[in-house]
Amino acid sequence: MKKLETIMLALCMAASVNSWGYASPVEFSGDINLKHDDVKIQDGDRENNWETTFRLKAQTSLGENWKAFVRYGYRHFGGDDDTPEVSKLDQYGFVYEKGENTKVVFGVQDTILGPFGTLLDLTDNVGNAMLKGVDLQHQEKDIVYHLFAGKIDKRLFDSDSDKSAYGGEINKTWENTTLGGEHLHISGLESADSYYGLYITNKFGKADLSAEYIWSSASSDKNGTVYGISYSPTDMDTFSLTHRNIKAYAAPDFDDLAGYHNEKGTELAWEHSFGQAGVLTLKYDDVSSKEKTTTLEYNFAF
Repeated sequence: MKKLETIMLALCMAASVNSWGYASPVEFSGDINLKHDDVKIQDGDRENNWETTFRLKAQTSLGENWKAFVRYGYRHFGGDDDTPEVSKLDQYGFVYEKGENTKVVFGVQDTILGPFGTLLDLTDNVGNAMLKGVDLQHQEKDIVYHLFAGKIDKRLFDSDSDKSAYGGEINKTWENTTLGGEHLHISGLESADSYYGLYITNKFGKADLSAEYIWSSASSDKNGTVYGISYSPTDMDTFSLTHRNIKAYAAPDFDDLAGYHNEKGTELAWEHSFGQAGVLTLKYDDVSSKEKTTTLEYNFAF
């Protein structure tokens, strides 16, 4: 695997010079994220955890419709969190784009399903816990299609091997209302291997309302609901409330690295944008029965 990562990095660098000898620009993007969690545990103990994240993505053209990309990810943990730091090339592959409506990504990447990421959300992961496969997104007028297939990293399951997975999502929008459905299948899980979801989102002026119902192929404790509302009084501030009631086997158990599993409670958040200077988020959640967390987070994207 490390050899493939090195090859992808070399390819992005080599592709910066095309066959005519002119420079093909390399596009860089990424973010710096600082996060502090104040965790109040049910038995009365308290934890203060720090997390510093840096992500840098390089992407270059390989000709008409094709690009190559590679991403470096770094995450350091501090305070009471003794998780080892992560530093590696964690995403790489090829992108095929046809116009503005079709995008296909081949390689190691993140992905997400649904408006809340309840069944699957790999977008915050760094270093490991990625999808290794293909991800297709296509829009046809007011209908959006999303399909993916491949292997999901074994670290999501604390397993000895990656697991085969496929899934998808389709939604249709009528003016301010969107209806959608989603499906996720993961081979070799003990409780269930198929997961489903239906959702609706609606925009009312400065407010957005969302609701999602999920269920699985498990024999018991197999459904869940998520409700959310967000309100943006200005272009710089957004207040949100999300309530989750997800039973034990309604969503995959991803070892806290993706999606939501066996959680019931409410999340309150305030997000303030400083424009090009970044975004500050203050969040409180009690979605875990054993702990309540207050999070202060700053993100600067470039």
